[in-house]
Amino acid sequence: MAIKMENVTVVLVIIAIITSASTLYYGFTVVSDLSKLTDSVADLAGSVADLADALASFKNTTEAELADIADRVREVEGTLTPTITVVGPWAGAEMDNFLPVLERFEALSGINVKYTVSRAENLAPILPAQFAAGAVQGDVIFMWGWWIAEQGEAGHVLEVTDLVDAADFLPGTYVPVNATGKIYGGAYTGKIKPGFWYRKSKFNAWGITPPAENATWAEFLAFLNDVAAKTTTGIPIASGDGDGWPLTDIVDHFLITFGGPQLQKDLIAGTVDWNSTEVKSIFETYLVPLLQGNFSDPLDWIPAIDLWWDGDYGLYFMGSWITGMVDNATDLGIVPLPNSTGLVPVPDYFFIPKYTKNLEAAKELFSFLISEEAQRVQVAQGGHVATNVKVSLDSYPAVDAMVANLTVGKELLLDLDDTLGDPFQSTFWDQLRLLWVQPAKLDDVLDEIQASSPIMGRKIIAARKNFPLFFSPAIILILFFVVYPILQTLYLSFLSSSGEFVGLNNYSEILSRKDILNLEGFPKWPPLGALIHNMIWILIHLPLSMFSGLALAIILRDVKGSSIIKSVIFLGMITPMIVAGIILRYTFTERVGIVTAFFDTLGFEGLSKTWTVYPNTALFALIFGSVWLWTGFSMIIYSAGLATIPKEYYEAAKIDGAGPFKMFRRITFPLLRPLNIVVITMTVLYDLKIFDIVYAATLGGPGKASTVLAYEMWIQAFRYLNFNGAAVIASLLTLLTLVVTIPMIRFMVKR
Repeated sequence: MAIKMENVTVVLVIIAIITSASTLYYGFTVVSDLSKLTDSVADLAGSVADLADALASFKNTTEAELADIADRVREVEGTLTPTITVVGPWAGAEMDNFLPVLERFEALSGINVKYTVSRAENLAPILPAQFAAGAVQGDVIFMWGWWIAEQGEAGHVLEVTDLVDAADFLPGTYVPVNATGKIYGGAYTGKIKPGFWYRKSKFNAWGITPPAENATWAEFLAFLNDVAAKTTTGIPIASGDGDGWPLTDIVDHFLITFGGPQLQKDLIAGTVDWNSTEVKSIFETYLVPLLQGNFSDPLDWIPAIDLWWDGDYGLYFMGSWITGMVDNATDLGIVPLPNSTGLVPVPDYFFIPKYTKNLEAAKELFSFLISEEAQRVQVAQGGHVATNVKVSLDSYPAVDAMVANLTVGKELLLDLDDTLGDPFQSTFWDQLRLLWVQPAKLDDVLDEIQASSPIMGRKIIAARKNFPLFFSPAIILILFFVVYPILQTLYLSFLSSSGEFVGLNNYSEILSRKDILNLEGFPKWPPLGALIHNMIWILIHLPLSMFSGLALAIILRDVKGSSIIKSVIFLGMITPMIVAGIILRYTFTERVGIVTAFFDTLGFEGLSKTWTVYPNTALFALIFGSVWLWTGFSMIIYSAGLATIPKEYYEAAKIDGAGPFKMFRRITFPLLRPLNIVVITMTVLYDLKIFDIVYAATLGGPGKASTVLAYEMWIQAFRYLNFNGAAVIASLLTLLTLVVTIPMIRFMVKR
């Protein structure tokens, strides 16, 4: 045992020696490796230092080279031809007539010009926001004269007094763009509104001679009777309409002729009321009697040209731009009202925004557009009359020379509604559309016009102070995209335009407006005001679209190829609403629309006329049209719901002897109840916020007969710049939305 222990001890000692030697060996090895690693790190540090020096040298060299490149780029930019953008109202043939003027400018100046199309009514709500952002879409922009003057006073438009010599232009040309003695806009060529146009060849064929300028009123009426006897419609005068403005030109002509040029001036100045005896007697004696059989119902003004040209009507009141819109301008003649002593020229005004990045080039184009040369080029194209008096009659085509010659011996006056602007202008347009189809409402029409009639130089700048605040940008997703706008809108609704807290005064004022709530003479209607119109919209549109969609979903459930049919029906939902509004406008237009043609075939004369121009049918035209647009939505929702109902339920019901109606009542409809809530909620919300088709089809008219809350909110904000009033309407819409959605959501949660 002792020997064995000794052996073990020896073995352990040997192992210890070997282990120690190994450890010592590997220790020296590690030390050696660490030494090498230290040397490598030192080498690497030296390399990094060298790289840093190289990068610093490269940075200095690159910065110098980039600076040199930037200088060269600036030199090249200085030699490049600038490009400026002109925004104007002309499209189609009118644009083609304008482009030669811009081409002439490019040839003379070496400055490139880009032309884009946008009408004044589309620019009005957009430009103030662009001004607030310090950027605009054009360097030279055509706009209403009164609007240019107001924006000039607000500091957004360049003053051009030093670029204009008013003595070179027709008298009064620069009054609309003059504010506190400063000129803010230029006057391009314009149009003249001389009287009623006729075709010489038609009158020759009919054996009719136009009355002399000094004819009596009785002779003029006899002339109208002769024309009526020859037209295919039995009506002598076509009434052009668009947004209502063509009718205002006719009224201007009657007021100037029978009230004298001074009356036009007094109405603009606000020293004579629209419902005064003087004005009312002109309407009652001359215009209103003619509306009963001598003027057609309002027709869209461009298609009306073709109807008049073809002989459906004999006379057509329109500005001189019509000379560029007919096949043979030399066949045109003019019949003014007897003994008229004034004319209304309508210059096309333009301005330079202060935010242009091409100021000098814009000034050069400005000076060219008001020059004799530019206007001579323009009038040679036809359809224009120069405002620059240096342009001779030799520059005009024959018919336009005749128009220009009509200004001789006549007092040239400002266009009434263009000079006063909104809110008067939109009200004036709308009320005249109403008067044309309901002359008996003359007193109401004149009262409404008077209520909106401003005094020249009205102050609305205070209302604009809230504009940037009203469109405050979002900072955080939910907070500033949802919560902040709602709270800010509610806050604005309790303030005056000057920012003072007025409590519920705004609500009282808005709800007392006939545009919003009109219960006078109830139940006679419309108009009953936007609030009631929205309720009527819901009461008619909701059940029709809901049950139409449900019926279509059930009928097409098992039909082969039903997906194609559903896609066609669903087109109404994907059609842009503004486009849909235009479609609806023509769908219900006499002699053009399918709906009026249908009723005409059935012999319903009262329903075969243009629905959108009559107060008692305009709202229904939009509601029934919106049923077509929305039925596809409810159909798709119900189709999806039907697909979730097991077929075994119906098979079991058939075995029990249940018929289709009983299966619908006991199976289909109860199981679709959650979807009913979805359809009802979405449809009511759609009906409350409806705007686009109203704007495109009727502009809320005639006489506010088809206006709705969303449209009135837009009018208050973007036409009247009354953001506090718009906030009231928006708050009411929000409240109505909550009243509808909260109970629906609670019901769905409980279910």
